[in-house]
Amino acid sequence: ATMSPNAGQYEDSPMTRIFGGLLRHSWTQSWDSGLAPPLQASIEPFLVLHLDFASQSASSLSKALEAQLLTPDDTNFFRLPPYLLIHLQRFRLVDGVPTKIARHCKVDLRLGLEESANCALRTVPYELVSAISHYGELPESGSYKALVRHTRATPQGSGAAGLAGASDWWLFDDATVRAKSMEELESVLMCEGYHVCFLLYRREDIKTVNMRPHAF
Repeated sequence: ATMSPNAGQYEDSPMTRIFGGLLRHSWTQSWDSGLAPPLQASIEPFLVLHLDFASQSASSLSKALEAQLLTPDDTNFFRLPPYLLIHLQRFRLVDGVPTKIARHCKVDLRLGLEESANCALRTVPYELVSAISHYGELPESGSYKALVRHTRATPQGSGAAGLAGASDWWLFDDATVRAKSMEELESVLMCEGYHVCFLLYRREDIKTVNMRPHAF
């Protein structure tokens, strides 16, 4: 399944307003009459997108997303969240034993995902803000590294309107914290591509998260 278990189908909470999105599945029902078969659709919520990277041949995150959505039923994003959390599933069972697939995955700094809300199709831009890598052969052991982007306000003029965002990247490895420049970022992501398992993207066309309940 591509969705995380979600107890309340449309439960409203700060978590769903930040990470919650909707997937729309469409399919044509078999029909015996001479009329055109009716189109069926269902809406499923998600907090995390689980990509079965272990059984795919995709070489990048964008390709893995594309392969996941090319299912027998027509699947698309009905609503994309302010923050998109993606889980790359790197373990699969081999003879009953969890086995890690250490294949490289190119991490995209930016994604363009299609959203089909309100009978219109548009491309939604996302930028990477965090990546977590797992080092170890078993899911219940090993160590983790986190690469995090910190955006800080820098004065560009007088007044609050003159503030612009500048970004720093930081690598957290147990008790060690190291700053990473933009020049180093590409090589860091290249190395972490063999181990990355969680990725967090921020929607670029949303500046603040609306904490009021969604209307369905």
